[in-house]
Amino acid sequence: MQKSLSPEKICEDLEHNLLSKAFAIELLFSLIESSEDPDIRKRSIDAFKRIERKDDKIFDFIENFLLSDENPRVRSAAAKLIEHSFLAEGVESLKWSIQHDKSPIVLKTIKAIVENGKEETKILKEDLVKILEFIAKQMGIVREEASFFLDLEALFAQEIGDYTLDLSTYLLFQKIKDFDISDYWLKIEDKHVVSLCLNYFNWIYFKQRPQIYSSLSKLQDPFIYLNTLKRLEETNQKPLTLPKSIGSLRELKYCTLIDNGIKNLPPEISSLEKLEYLDLSWNQLTNIPDGIFNLEKLDYLNLSHNNLAIFPLKLDKLKNLRDLKLNNNHIKEIPPSLEHFANSLSKFKI
Repeated sequence: MQKSLSPEKICEDLEHNLLSKAFAIELLFSLIESSEDPDIRKRSIDAFKRIERKDDKIFDFIENFLLSDENPRVRSAAAKLIEHSFLAEGVESLKWSIQHDKSPIVLKTIKAIVENGKEETKILKEDLVKILEFIAKQMGIVREEASFFLDLEALFAQEIGDYTLDLSTYLLFQKIKDFDISDYWLKIEDKHVVSLCLNYFNWIYFKQRPQIYSSLSKLQDPFIYLNTLKRLEETNQKPLTLPKSIGSLRELKYCTLIDNGIKNLPPEISSLEKLEYLDLSWNQLTNIPDGIFNLEKLDYLNLSHNNLAIFPLKLDKLKNLRDLKLNNNHIKEIPPSLEHFANSLSKFKI
């Protein structure tokens, strides 16, 4: 097989009528079966969506990879293709996967399929509820909030090879304090998450090395130690895509998301109606979603060290805000209409 052959090239040649659809399908079959690279297998499965061909041979082929491929990203791609093209005949295979697959990547994919609300997926809902109830019971939270931690687990699984659902570290996160707000990385009260101090690098570093807990717990500020390690290792950290399921943490009061490379916030953040403290410093935000301006109980907001170019015009909707940090952005002036608001703050830094 030619080295230049790729799923993208096959689709491109098909679109330019250089290949028949039947031959393109056979080439994709061959790529998937012959490649030891899971990324090529995943991309080849994704390519079937562009071909828009539905027949039993393709379904049987994809079903096999959903049930047996060793790589969860490949299994996840197969699940997405089944939803896209073969949902009626493939729902039983999805049901088998949600009952037996231990990868958070696959479980999150099937959760998303269920949440899309198609009639055929209703039979998957009971099994999804069991997964979320298991997570909730292990963590001591309500089921509705378990969705966020399944999504987090899927993010960790993208970085850690051969990773299965691991909830044990969240118990340790409840014992490690964030020095800045004198609260724990994760705090749960009355079965609700009330405080979340999430730095993706720190959390995944800890997940890969849970044995360091005994040493880390003795430090006054573990964040400084972990931040030093991050610089020494010259880690090429990917920007964190904050799961939209963060909106399920409806009792959350304190949230720090410092230094995660976050570029965008999901609109679901507007659901955090009890949030009082929000630290988004040292990220890559260029704008603030309107949802933040609906957080009426917000008292502290730190947006320093981002890429904001203009003063957020709706900040004056936050009637309880007392402490605002906007320094180290690209903001040059305060709009005259917001000068009174800025002067009304107890603490303001720009």
